[in-house]
Amino acid sequence: MKRKKKQIPAPVLMVIVFAFTLGAAQVIMHVKETVYADQGSTATLYCKIETNESLTQLTWQRKNLPDNENILTYQYGKKPDYISPLAQRVTILGSEAADGSISINNVTLDEDGTFICVYTTFPSGVKEKEIHLIIRVLAVVTLKLPLVVSQSNPVSVAVCEASVAKPAAVIQWTAEGMEFTSRITETKHYNKTVTTQSQLWVVPSPDIYGKNISCTVSQSNMEPDQMENASLTNIQYPPQDVDIKVHFSRDEKLQLECQADSIPPPTYTWKRKWENNSISYYRLLGTSTNLDLLMKDVNGVYICDATNIIGKYSHSFYIYKVLLKILSGSLECEPIKIPLGLMYKKSFGLHLKNQINSL
Repeated sequence: MKRKKKQIPAPVLMVIVFAFTLGAAQVIMHVKETVYADQGSTATLYCKIETNESLTQLTWQRKNLPDNENILTYQYGKKPDYISPLAQRVTILGSEAADGSISINNVTLDEDGTFICVYTTFPSGVKEKEIHLIIRVLAVVTLKLPLVVSQSNPVSVAVCEASVAKPAAVIQWTAEGMEFTSRITETKHYNKTVTTQSQLWVVPSPDIYGKNISCTVSQSNMEPDQMENASLTNIQYPPQDVDIKVHFSRDEKLQLECQADSIPPPTYTWKRKWENNSISYYRLLGTSTNLDLLMKDVNGVYICDATNIIGKYSHSFYIYKVLLKILSGSLECEPIKIPLGLMYKKSFGLHLKNQINSL
């Protein structure tokens, strides 16, 4: 007679499954899933466990393909086993078995990636969590002003560069009283850093010389922003707004002063012009800002040439009817803008006559 197999009653089976499930649920891990650290600083990777089971081992790994890299293992009650070269910069922070947090000193871009905290408990076995370590690199910011010649079309007058940054930098411009545009280029490097360059484009007229500009560089999850300031002293333009002034003195001398606005500053050349049989002749008188003349025989046309590497501007000035005796004082003439060789009488001659007539 065959004996029947003894079966476990269904209620007992349900109790066993429930007990196992309840035990597994008591193993809970806590980690900070994303950690930011600046290059060269110390990164802290938090990893803790809550369980009523026995903790047998802690392992830290770095996620790699095809196999993860073991950094260290720690069996409780024994000394840690440091496996990889990286482990030489790793310190176990936890003072008790349930705290497996570590710190990595002097982090580099090589540590940018995913780390795995692995706990082994009994009887549940292995429990693990991933932590993403993001290494940030502060941008090296420079602001350069290339030499620019004045013109009517927009050109690049300033270049702001945020070099080898991680994450990539964002560059913004402010420009005093100027309409501008910007042009941005990015260069990605093998080590995950990015160099961002922004050019400031404006019309380089003499009016913007000395204007203030600034570029602000920001990076995500990094504070504070970096800022570089400069004045636009790189705009070059030819002489303009030439101004000739006349000064008198008691010692029978007359002085002509020539001034012009230009970058770079101009050099001055004084010439005297006269004509003979419809042929013009010129005589070089001096190469300084001021021209000193004696009152005798000063009638004629005087020319001031203001010159720099960009261009040249010339003004002529006509002197006539000068008396040898004149009271002390000075007479300033308005800026004269007339074609070369055209005799100018109103601003100097008539003013001089009024001065003379009042004596």
